[in-house]
Amino acid sequence: MSNVLAIESASEILSVALSTTKGVFAKSERLAGKHSAVVLPWVEALMNEAQIQLSDLDEIIFGAGPGAFTGVRMACSIAQGLAFGLSIPVIAAPNLEFTAVGCQRMGHIGVLTDARMGQCYAAAFEITPSEIKEVAAACLLSPEDVKTWAQDLRLETVTGNAFDVYELGIEGIKREFDARDALAWAATYPERVTRVKASQARPVYIRNHVALSIKERELGMKL
Repeated sequence: MSNVLAIESASEILSVALSTTKGVFAKSERLAGKHSAVVLPWVEALMNEAQIQLSDLDEIIFGAGPGAFTGVRMACSIAQGLAFGLSIPVIAAPNLEFTAVGCQRMGHIGVLTDARMGQCYAAAFEITPSEIKEVAAACLLSPEDVKTWAQDLRLETVTGNAFDVYELGIEGIKREFDARDALAWAATYPERVTRVKASQARPVYIRNHVALSIKERELGMKL
């Protein structure tokens, strides 16, 4: 079993997890706007807890999005920096897919997460114990369109953090992004994993709108 570090910061919650031969060590907390100040100390703390060093890492996973623009870029940058110095590969884990795995249900699974600006990121997958198939590619949805989207896809389970933010008109399992889910996704479905050099790691963007106008900032909007 290899030593794998996972970093997830695509929402207000920062999540870091470390998988080793001794088990999984993890830390997660809602830290809006403070991710960059604590992520490396958290990595160091988990290393100390697991009694390993950075040089013992075999690969690094980061939550590639879609999600908060700044958070996704930060996770990518941290993963790249650490991996480059260690000469180890990076895995860009798609947030919607590993969140679907994290809800631990089989069948047609939909994921709805907060895309801010009054929208949701949405995707759907068919999950079995040995395989994941994408049923509906990641897209942006307005909350009022979610019910029709879910019905058309005949989803058996819907999960994600959008249920904490919007009235979606359907039942779902509330679930935040979690680095432990990224570890589980990579370990359970290795055929979905692509390892790249640090310089080749890229976030996943669905929305092209990456900067707020003065009026949008005054209205309290976030990306």
